[in-house]
Amino acid sequence: MTDHGISCVYPPNAPTIPVDAAGKLAGTPDWTAFDAVMRRIPKHFSFLWSAPPACQWPEGVAPAEDSPESLEATRTAIHVLEEHLETLGFSYDNWAFYPIDEPWNTGFSEVPRLKKFAQRIKAAEPRAQVYTDPAGLVRVEYLEEFKDLIDIWQPEMNLLKRDPELVTWFQKNARHFWSYEAPGPAKELSPLGHYRAFAWHAWRFGCEGAGYWVYRMNDTWTPMGCDYSAVYQQNKDSIPSRRWEASRDGVEDYRLLYALKKSIENARKSGKNEAADEAEKLLDNSVENTVQYPAENIDEITRMVRDYDLNYLELTARRDELIRA
Repeated sequence: MTDHGISCVYPPNAPTIPVDAAGKLAGTPDWTAFDAVMRRIPKHFSFLWSAPPACQWPEGVAPAEDSPESLEATRTAIHVLEEHLETLGFSYDNWAFYPIDEPWNTGFSEVPRLKKFAQRIKAAEPRAQVYTDPAGLVRVEYLEEFKDLIDIWQPEMNLLKRDPELVTWFQKNARHFWSYEAPGPAKELSPLGHYRAFAWHAWRFGCEGAGYWVYRMNDTWTPMGCDYSAVYQQNKDSIPSRRWEASRDGVEDYRLLYALKKSIENARKSGKNEAADEAEKLLDNSVENTVQYPAENIDEITRMVRDYDLNYLELTARRDELIRA
């Protein structure tokens, strides 16, 4: 997974944090099992926890959720977690809380709960990040109240294809702007047109990260109504698919685009503006020629009736031009 560009995971649960009646730290958590997993994870990874670590109150103490003591316990749990993560080489920028999946996809019933959660986290520790993945009925006007509460925005890719105003809003307001999709049946999707192109779409929309549901979920050897996995399962082993290998190629394409962008920036600093302009035009044209049509015409519905595959020879020729640039 690391070789394929995966850099965001669900980490192990943190140990319970002992607190006193005022919500202050009242003991030393046991990090043994937690550390055994975390020490295997590369230091550039990001993590998503559903909530701060659970707190263990003294016997007979159970303050109300909206009490000052409860808020202090949340603050204690976040600080204890962060202090321990620092010893392992991870900072606040490496992790976030992910309390609700697709909150705008439920007729707004979960949106107030997301706001309450985010407000509580920010009240306890403003540096702690909150993550959300907008899907469904999402408009710019629905997001304004979360502008200072959400740090990592990962909207569904189809929303970005349909609504340029959303793209502009995320580019302007998101501290981190990622994108995702949860497509199925996965085995019917084009390795080139969907899985490899996904990173190109992310670049076109200005995303710094992108991903999809899911690496591995169920037994996709057998026919199913709707499968999502990008790899096959053989006992405990993962067997790659063409789609999974295409994902890796897409990640490497993104790295090439990023490397060229940095080279352009360096060229400008050195006064090589003409060469930088030429390379920048090539970069922009390469992205538009690769994914402009599917970005503007293909989403989860229309790809069932319109061709969205990429021309492999044209794609490799563009890569060669980008490498030379």
